[in-house]
Amino acid sequence: MIGYHPWFTHRYTLLDSPPSKSDHYRSIFFAGKEPNPKNLAILEMLLPYLPDPIPFGPMLESLTEDIKRSKAEGRVVMLGEIGLDGGARMRWPPAARHLYEEKYPTSGLEEEEWNRLTPFKVSMTHQRGIAEAQMGVAVEQGVSISFHSVAAPGMSFFSVSSLIHDPVTDGKVRRWKP
Repeated sequence: MIGYHPWFTHRYTLLDSPPSKSDHYRSIFFAGKEPNPKNLAILEMLLPYLPDPIPFGPMLESLTEDIKRSKAEGRVVMLGEIGLDGGARMRWPPAARHLYEEKYPTSGLEEEEWNRLTPFKVSMTHQRGIAEAQMGVAVEQGVSISFHSVAAPGMSFFSVSSLIHDPVTDGKVRRWKP
């Protein structure tokens, strides 16, 4: 299986030209809402440790090529696990562990046990954009999808039902409109 899981959608931008790190993370974590001062301070503290936003367009092109190559090799291909997760929070960057421990002293957990979450959830709009872009590739390439849906039943339904096969349009994918 290949694809981009919703837990990691914070890394990607749907814009052709990546925005600044600050603009990107503010837009996906606060989604136009006024952030509370505590969360804004945490984000500002973590920004140097977060990856620069990666344009998703080239990733889709690579995904398409991977699917084509795998199919040409006679392999069974499924796109996934993609989808939406309303409960997922971004993990605390390992390189910023020292900041977490200064702020919230821990019991000295071993490296492989250390896995803390930030208060930041990626907006459903952003997750849906990433998921639907991948679903478009799956439909174009004729492969199945493994769809992750946690705490997002309505948005998941609309995302999955937004792409249908229409025999009237000679098999071209069209957007479903309610």
